[in-house]
Amino acid sequence: LECTESALVQLQAKDPQNLEITAELASFQARSGQPQLAEVNFSNYFKKGGISSGAAYEFAQLLQKQNKVEEAARYYDIALVNKPDALQVTIVHSYVSMLMQAGKMLEAKTVIESVRNQGESAKAFMTKEYEEITASASPSRR
Repeated sequence: LECTESALVQLQAKDPQNLEITAELASFQARSGQPQLAEVNFSNYFKKGGISSGAAYEFAQLLQKQNKVEEAARYYDIALVNKPDALQVTIVHSYVSMLMQAGKMLEAKTVIESVRNQGESAKAFMTKEYEEITASASPSRR
């Protein structure tokens, strides 16, 4: 692990403009239990113009683990926006779950509805979660 990280750090030092190296280093740090370093490198990646959907998803998950819900939501949005032509089921599920756990039911409902509006085949997307959200908003449950 140390050799891999050292190699990535050296590559980043030699080519600081190569954002993919920064994203790879951040991803490696997140996976190897170094969330603070990963957060710094992911932040730098996006500040410098990085747009990888995968990096945004990984960063969102890292922030979510730290209970930084608002920041995580921002990067979940980036992950989804940067690949608009593909339904990213895993990302959407993670995003909706985080929002529901944080009590942000309206936002979770909006995310599900945006997917459902993408076509007939998506009309029943996340039915269980959608019903749970709808039930929690009904007056009879208050």
